[in-house]
Amino acid sequence: MSIHAKSTIKDNRLLPLLPIIPVGLTKNTTLHGACMVIFKILEENRHLPFFIDRQAYNLLESVMSDDESSQLALSQTIIEGLGYRLAYVCLSQSEAAVSETRLALLPADAADDDEPQYIACSFVEGMALGLQIGVPFYVTIGDALQFVAGESEDGRVAVPIRNMPEDVLQEAINQAVAADNFELASALRDELRRRTATANEGD
Repeated sequence: MSIHAKSTIKDNRLLPLLPIIPVGLTKNTTLHGACMVIFKILEENRHLPFFIDRQAYNLLESVMSDDESSQLALSQTIIEGLGYRLAYVCLSQSEAAVSETRLALLPADAADDDEPQYIACSFVEGMALGLQIGVPFYVTIGDALQFVAGESEDGRVAVPIRNMPEDVLQEAINQAVAADNFELASALRDELRRRTATANEGD
């Protein structure tokens, strides 16, 4: 895995970034609450699926089809009005599979390789704004290693359990039990327990 020169600061640590590109949206026909936007690591045949809700799916679908969004246009106008421009968008995902974005902002007259200022933003808003403006997307190497998904020969992307939000995990557990797939149900429950233990450690 090659390391891109860009980096981001999170929890006072400098983290290297990998370039990624959006490849599409999908709705899971089995898990009713599961919609995803899928990214591909540039120059690699590995993918990063991010779960989103239906409202986010509809917004991203409209942006990807070049429909205008006054909400996003307003955000861009505010950024420009403050004398900044959006350089790129960094995607990340927490241990609890909560996705977020950080907008890398540069002064309007700054060079592209200057150190940006980062602003946290909801995942869908940050991604939609990045798509509309046409800036690059990046992910930290840690997230890429932890949440990367493989692709099968028929083009399907296998989603790691760690990518699944808790409501989707619970629905998957219910379906696995109903189908007598107790091995899968056990693995899904173990992931829920891991997240609960991690959350308790942070308290």
